Amino acid sequence: MISRDMKSELLKLFEILLAEGFDNDYYRRIDIPSEAEIYLGVSSDKEPYFRFIAEKDKWRQIEEIQPRNGFQIVPDTLSTNEAATKKAYRIIKRKHIDNDIFFSFIANLIEAVYNSASVDSISNLIDRLMQWASFFKKYPSGILNQKQQIGLFGELYFLRMYLEKGNLNIIKNWKGPDKAAKDFVFNSFAVEIKTSVVSDNNVVHISNEYQLDSSGLAKLFLFNLLVAEDNVDGQTIPEIVDEIMEFTVADQKLHFKFRTLLNEIGYNEAFKEQYKLRIAPQVFYCYEVTPDFPRIIPSDLKQGIHNVSYSIELSHCLRYLYPYGEFESLVSGGVESE
Repeated sequence: MISRDMKSELLKLFEILLAEGFDNDYYRRIDIPSEAEIYLGVSSDKEPYFRFIAEKDKWRQIEEIQPRNGFQIVPDTLSTNEAATKKAYRIIKRKHIDNDIFFSFIANLIEAVYNSASVDSISNLIDRLMQWASFFKKYPSGILNQKQQIGLFGELYFLRMYLEKGNLNIIKNWKGPDKAAKDFVFNSFAVEIKTSVVSDNNVVHISNEYQLDSSGLAKLFLFNLLVAEDNVDGQTIPEIVDEIMEFTVADQKLHFKFRTLLNEIGYNEAFKEQYKLRIAPQVFYCYEVTPDFPRIIPSDLKQGIHNVSYSIELSHCLRYLYPYGEFESLVSGGVESE
């Protein structure tokens, strides 16, 4: 991975370009071991941009990429003698994206063309741009907000618990990133993860009427992790992600699946430096969601009512607490051995 070092080089180059103090728009070629014609530029209003040149057979693919968020691709000027066979394009950042995010994004684009021959480089760049357009469509700011980070931390914490016990295939049971109704789904049961801050007064928020619906399941559990923001002992999302990566590094399929799931849930490694929130787990509880558990499910709703969200005060759910030893055995036994 070269993104971090490349980002540093880009920031240095940007500072040099700014220091030169030209009033007009200008750019300089980015020096990498590739035949790709790529440049870092500074607009007349001192904003950074990424410039690249593509052969005629790539124009249609490039111009079909129309990202709504994150960045924009616009035609750029090119000398008259090249215009018949080549076109220049400029990638500029949208207003809601700051420079730090943008430089991380550019560094990731450069990674796609690094060490590639000219015949491959722009194709690789186009593929990467399509991936980024899809990502920014779902996650316009590029990074998860505080609430989303806390929610993701709980799911990663649960994953790590069972990876530490040798249950590597639990990654296959993680369905939260796929927008499934439950976060972890096994053959006959499921687990919904709810992460709450200690100051939330033991209240968890249920997003819809399906999250605690146990239809078709032998058992459904609510796993509640209490956390605190802690700048000393807490972990960032990238730190716990890196720990989990270590468990999967020997299995390429699991490693790729985990990275794909992270991207689906909105975490992109290119922006890992932006994640500053440090979260410390305090204690967790496991509840069995039985038919009389306080919940709202589809069968409770009158016709015309949908998209229900509500909160549960867990201090009223003590009688549904499930012995953790039994829960642990159930989950470990539900993970595929191969």
